[in-house]
Amino acid sequence: MQLWMRSLSLFLLVLSLLACKDKYFTEVQYHKDGLVGRYAFDPDSDPQDSYYEFEYSFLGKPEKVVHRKNGVVSGDGSWAVALIKKAGDTVQIHYAPSEHASFNNVNRVSRVEITDGPDGSSHLMYFNVFGRSVDSNDGLVYRQAFYWTPEGRVARQAFLDRAGKPVNSFKTGFHAVQFEYDSQGRIAKLSFVDVEGKPAKRIDGIFNTDVITYDESGVETHTHKAEDGQEGTDSEGCAITKERRHLGIVREILCFNEKGEPSEMKTEPGAYGVRMAYENGRWMEKAHLDKEGKPASMEGAIERRKYDEKGFLTAVAYFNGDKPSVNKSRVHQYRYTHDEGYRITSVSCFGTDQKPVRCSPQARFHAEEYKHDSRGNVVEKKYTDTNGKLADFDGALSSREVMTYNDAGWETSRELFGSDDKPFSGYEQYHRISASYDKDNQVTEVAYFGRDGKPVVNVAEGYHLLRITPGPLGLPVKLEFFDAASKPVKPNANECEKISLKRNEVGDVIEATYLNGEDKPCLLRSSAIHMIKSVVNDRSQYVEQSIFDAEGKPAALPGSRIHRFEFGYYADGRKFFEQGFLIDGKPAQDFIGSHREEWHYYPDGRIKELRRINAAGQVIHTMSY
Repeated sequence: MQLWMRSLSLFLLVLSLLACKDKYFTEVQYHKDGLVGRYAFDPDSDPQDSYYEFEYSFLGKPEKVVHRKNGVVSGDGSWAVALIKKAGDTVQIHYAPSEHASFNNVNRVSRVEITDGPDGSSHLMYFNVFGRSVDSNDGLVYRQAFYWTPEGRVARQAFLDRAGKPVNSFKTGFHAVQFEYDSQGRIAKLSFVDVEGKPAKRIDGIFNTDVITYDESGVETHTHKAEDGQEGTDSEGCAITKERRHLGIVREILCFNEKGEPSEMKTEPGAYGVRMAYENGRWMEKAHLDKEGKPASMEGAIERRKYDEKGFLTAVAYFNGDKPSVNKSRVHQYRYTHDEGYRITSVSCFGTDQKPVRCSPQARFHAEEYKHDSRGNVVEKKYTDTNGKLADFDGALSSREVMTYNDAGWETSRELFGSDDKPFSGYEQYHRISASYDKDNQVTEVAYFGRDGKPVVNVAEGYHLLRITPGPLGLPVKLEFFDAASKPVKPNANECEKISLKRNEVGDVIEATYLNGEDKPCLLRSSAIHMIKSVVNDRSQYVEQSIFDAEGKPAALPGSRIHRFEFGYYADGRKFFEQGFLIDGKPAQDFIGSHREEWHYYPDGRIKELRRINAAGQVIHTMSY
């Protein structure tokens, strides 16, 4: 398979797998030449009408993917535009949060690279804008490996750490998913395994195998199996689900127990399934169903949508049969407005009598309103009440915010206003926050100002100005704190005015040194700690930390006299133990006699026990969860 098309297949598969449980894209539209033009998600799992548009070169190679929500380019903090480029034997996918901005968040994926492995697999790796290998917002998953069948279908998808070693995904609960197909090339079985190759339970359900069968009427039956061969359940508590599709779009999902009897859905008590209706490719209605497959008699059983002549969402309303009803937030209808660029400018809430209501019993507002600049950046956000006035949050929160941006689309200031539309400062006591950037759009300063425009201290942080010195990987190598008079200050988080950070080649902090305003040694938290040296593994996890004084000599924590900490982890990356040692290398014990703490987990990843162990190896205390 050509690298280009395999890359596109990988791109779509990853989006599908990460999008919504086990559900794949439910709507596919093609150009006249047969190339994919648009992929959309199951609206039941993504009610914002989220879809992807694809653009190709003259030779039919994918070049650009645009992520849209409700018809407009999504600039909500996740990526909105992906550019696909060839670089030697590697395909690079570059991401940006809007059509006019580029990422500078050093922990965010701005580039994905897809390469062919020596064993016929394809590797997908993540990088930030500075070229640093980063995780995929999933803890330890820095890359994925895909293995292929002779027909070009995915046979196995596996999660790997930075060094390419197997690791469990914190998001899904498994290390790999294995695909099996029927004679017609349809997925017949999905099996989930852990790093040891044993069956793994998914985080979103109690099952590790999904057996899929198809009948002539187009119904897919998903049977969930648990590790012991018994019936499992998905996140809705369904042992079996039946899905009816039309033109690739899921139209109906029914929930059954292991006996094949209708089963109530966990998140929707009183409902045994859902049915969707579409018109001209747009989702128009979702109905929760009773045991007989008819619309259930319950509040908010039916959700109906309206669009304008250009296809943009204008209203979402809830019904019980034909009677107006409310959803869980006690709202009957949401109404949407758009500007000329079809960016959403307001979302407002109404009751069954069509009168304005709060957007939930706890909410103080009836509507959220937005203004955008020509590039799509939100320059104003405000909350209004049922009378159209700025909502009153009793001084706890601002009612209106005004933002500015630099040429690269990064926020440079944010001002807060109260319900009287006068400058507002909450418990943190600042009215405006500002940010400065260098030529690479890395943050170099963050400062706070009061309602009179003068410098103030953010009381939650303990400083007025944070000055950041970025390193070669875009990661801070020095932090400096200043008060409102621009003098060095000790922030609330520690008792030193400056922190110098030494990093390894991949950006992990391996040495932190604490300094005063004159760049002289400072002791942290009234102790002997001037420097902390760390050892990390190839997964960027700390395996050892040691404490040193201002002279560079080994030091210890007051009370426990611990100089060095050791940390251990399970193969899947979860923390296993933490233990302390004295300067002479002997085991240290805290005030209750504990030398070591151990974490033990249930199969689904939830913590089961915390054990405290003394220097003799005896368990002295256990906490169960």
